[in-house]
Amino acid sequence: MFNSLTPRKRIAIVGAGAVGFGALMAARVEGWQEIIVIDQHADRLTLARELGATEIRLANGSDLPTLIGDKVDAIIDCTGNISLIEQAIDCIGPLGTCLLLGGAPVGESFRAEQFGVLWGKRIQGVLGGGGTSEALLGRLMALHLAGKFPFERLLTYYPQSQINQAIEDSQKGSVVKPVIRMP
Repeated sequence: MFNSLTPRKRIAIVGAGAVGFGALMAARVEGWQEIIVIDQHADRLTLARELGATEIRLANGSDLPTLIGDKVDAIIDCTGNISLIEQAIDCIGPLGTCLLLGGAPVGESFRAEQFGVLWGKRIQGVLGGGGTSEALLGRLMALHLAGKFPFERLLTYYPQSQINQAIEDSQKGSVVKPVIRMP
């Protein structure tokens, strides 16, 4: 997914939901030296640190360039928020890559020319982890069995009778992926 010229030193992940955590674990496996995770929920950032983020940033109303600081080699947007996507493109340096994993709201768009000279930057949408299901699932399971993709840390189980609590906990960010157990 990354340009062969993209250095693998500094990456930022915007949005620490289930998709963002998958990106975090993949970045760690792929050997990125600095992994910055940005989210609006402190509980999720604590988990991000435990799962390999070298830096965490609480989204507190500041724009992404302020939160990230120096340019990154790559940024992964897991929010689908057009305003954040526009800022994300500004955060990557020359030859950097911006991966869009969160989609975008229907009817919203952005134009690359609004960002000035792109200096070899690449903007790419990613679907389903960027690979075929058979190969991707096999690799993820192998990484999980090796202890390098602990997706179970993202799951919180609720009985069906607590479905409203599961929704509330997810919305306030105290859980990443609520799972409802059916009787």
